[in-house]
Amino acid sequence: MLKPKPAMHIAGQSDPLVKYEWQQAAMEAVRQLNGCRAEGKPWAKQCLIYESEGGTPFVSLIHPGGHQFLKAAPLLIVKFFKQH
Repeated sequence: MLKPKPAMHIAGQSDPLVKYEWQQAAMEAVRQLNGCRAEGKPWAKQCLIYESEGGTPFVSLIHPGGHQFLKAAPLLIVKFFKQH
């Protein structure tokens, strides 16, 4: 059984390997599992945080690019883990 956990997802809107539509569906499923609010609020550049009553927020980092790893991602991942 899946259990709610704080989560972060980095998605490229032009990703040719993992279609953005698939990523959107996965992100929505995790937000629902985590009991997140429907609307996100700014957390960092290009990032939204979807708060959760149960302490299991979801952070999305959406960029217009493809499947590449963003240079800004490591610092944002560290920020996420320090907070959660």
